[in-house]
Amino acid sequence: MQPFLELDKKGLPKLSDDQVRNSVTDLPLVSSRAGTYIWINACLFARPLTDDMTLMQLLHARGADNIQASAVDLLVASFEILTNALLIKESDQSVDLIKSFICNRLPPLLASVSNLLLPLTSEQCIQMGFSNINIDPLPPLTDGADVIREQLQVTRSEFLQACILHALVSDTTVAVILQRPSTALPKAQKLNKDMLVQQCAHNTGKVEGLIESLKAMQGNAGAIAGCIVDIVNNCCNLKDTMSLKAVCMSLIKHIPSIDVIFQYNQPMHLILPMCSLLNDWVHEQDQSELQPPYEEFAVIFLLVLVVINRYNLRKEDIGILDNENFILTMMRDQSTSSALESMPDVQKERLAKWIEGLYATDEQDETSGINDEVMSQCPPQAFYQLVPTLFEQSVIARKSNAVPVATLLGGLELLLEPFLLPSLIGGLSWMIKHSWEDHGDADILLAMLNKLLKPSSPSSDTQAMHKAILGIIATPLAQSLETLKRKSFKKDVNGLLEILRPHLNQQRSTQASSTEVQQWAVAFEEDYAKAISTNVRHVVKWITAVGPNPPPSFSFRLYVTLIELIGPEAVLDAMLDEIAQLTVAGKGAEALDVCAAIVCAPSPDRATGSALQRVLHLRSLDTEGLLDAPASRSEATLRLQRRVDAHHTAMLTASTSMTMPMQDQAADQMMQDLGLTGDDSGVGNASASQSGVQAGDEGLNFDGTDISSQLNQPMDGINNANNDATGLEATGSAGQVDQMQDIFGDLGVDLGNSGGDQGIDAFNPQGDGGMGQQSQEDDIFAGLDMDLADFTDDYNFG
Repeated sequence: MQPFLELDKKGLPKLSDDQVRNSVTDLPLVSSRAGTYIWINACLFARPLTDDMTLMQLLHARGADNIQASAVDLLVASFEILTNALLIKESDQSVDLIKSFICNRLPPLLASVSNLLLPLTSEQCIQMGFSNINIDPLPPLTDGADVIREQLQVTRSEFLQACILHALVSDTTVAVILQRPSTALPKAQKLNKDMLVQQCAHNTGKVEGLIESLKAMQGNAGAIAGCIVDIVNNCCNLKDTMSLKAVCMSLIKHIPSIDVIFQYNQPMHLILPMCSLLNDWVHEQDQSELQPPYEEFAVIFLLVLVVINRYNLRKEDIGILDNENFILTMMRDQSTSSALESMPDVQKERLAKWIEGLYATDEQDETSGINDEVMSQCPPQAFYQLVPTLFEQSVIARKSNAVPVATLLGGLELLLEPFLLPSLIGGLSWMIKHSWEDHGDADILLAMLNKLLKPSSPSSDTQAMHKAILGIIATPLAQSLETLKRKSFKKDVNGLLEILRPHLNQQRSTQASSTEVQQWAVAFEEDYAKAISTNVRHVVKWITAVGPNPPPSFSFRLYVTLIELIGPEAVLDAMLDEIAQLTVAGKGAEALDVCAAIVCAPSPDRATGSALQRVLHLRSLDTEGLLDAPASRSEATLRLQRRVDAHHTAMLTASTSMTMPMQDQAADQMMQDLGLTGDDSGVGNASASQSGVQAGDEGLNFDGTDISSQLNQPMDGINNANNDATGLEATGSAGQVDQMQDIFGDLGVDLGNSGGDQGIDAFNPQGDGGMGQQSQEDDIFAGLDMDLADFTDDYNFG
């Protein structure tokens, strides 16, 4: 008699979870070059994720028993990523970042693991790597072949020279590899971070030269990046705002160099001290001059905003714990104006002072300007929080004929001064958000943009600050202007778009541009699952092909974008289906290696980066779902989960079993630089170690200030301008106002007499003009009299 088996509702024997999972056999374990290629691509496509711990974990995880092979794969993959970038015509900034990774990041990393390469030497590993690097990815007569070959040759030469600097290879070996005399190679001096810090301690003027040197491909960028971060931290600790301003200005002039700094440091290492300094900034009202400290605050604040926007940083990326921190407040509210009736009296008073300084005129129609009296009563933090409201009231005033065009534009010009220039970010952000609805003031907005998008000073500092601001605001503003262009104001908009064009798409974030998404949609006929399967198939074909062949077109941004666009479930489905098909074709092991690398690769966006892992894990635990699904899909699910689990175990083991702590490496490096050790193997410059970020609240996007996502809205219908005069309620005794009403209510603003003779009847107390009705208390300008110009039935998974 057969033993009794419990049956399910379909009359089939019930199997335990372990029985189901154990019925799926593993495929041979493959650790291909594609895994490293995908990983490094993920580390470099957005904000750099190439700190010491991440790269060391990669080396140990991809080759726990064979570090030599892992190091060779890393070298080859890095050049293949550069080749890919050149073939798909990535931006110059992206190409330069990859070159810097190869020439500046790899040599010290290889030096730090040189003792683990035995019985091979670092020199032998490099020679092995170069025997697998193809510098002719295109046929000789193909368009662009010579240019790509030249760039790969130059980068190869620069990398080898950096290897000489870090004692990884000899001049003779390099001459053999390059097939030219070693005397033809330029020589560079090895730099040490701590010595650089000492040299700059009392001469911050040297910092700009160091920042300029970050562009060099000589193997010294790690020391320079560490020096800059240390100098910023020291200035913040000492509250040396004057020196800090100089350093920040140098970085603003060389924003792409910050990408190189973040190859060695987490963003919080650079900007968290500055965020604390700005939050705790002491405003001394009795200073003899207030413009210099205002300008110091402005430059430091602008650099922080540039970094936050360029890398789409969130609260945990910065490391701020206090939700009321000034920087977090600006990230939340930078485009949001305040209702006057809800503002505290002190804010109303400050707002009134700024309005007077910008727009109040005397008998000669000249403004008083922004003097110490205005700034003394308003700390810079408070000013930047007032900016959206200030812009709102400016538009209201012009729309109601309370301020003439010349006075409005003259006042805005004051905001182009360096000590107030970052206010343009908040002001222009408000204007974009304001344009979501038709308020009948498109002509006013365009006039203001014409003034604000052009720097008013030939000063290199002012020009650099203004350029940095356009880099933050250009993309969302241009998208809104394009919408307006299709409706009206074509001539006015075209000029503004030309100004913005050089500053578009300056972010190094995980977000794909609208142009990239459109290209994918056209290429795959909007079948984004097909884009995933095709990409995986091409990578597998590449690593299984015989002979040298160029890397396939690949960008990790495709996966991150599609996870957001069609969801992680649909992306995972496409990957599992491709694994199943390639398994039938005999390439399942390679497909598993490729897909496991995609699932496990790091991402600056932790939520999106872990989405595939989370969905895969849940599916592997869902036994009923595995039984209901096609056998090939369930097999692929369990095999991929096992590879992901194995990868996580290897990463954890690597992080706890590294033979040389980072601080010991740094000490050995200094000893070698001083000539106090006989070890000539070279030790990598570990200028910065991985630092955990603060966990907690959900990350903050540049909300309202996450300009590329939150402000990416059209200027719907703002061309339907209401040509009628906008009325703001005005009441009072004619004898008291002499045919003009005090427009500031309880703000107590006195703009003086502009010489106008237009009466109170010019205002329509019932009209809203698209702005909504506003009382005299809300309208700080009411009364100004001025002109307007995506299983079979048995249980055999095997």
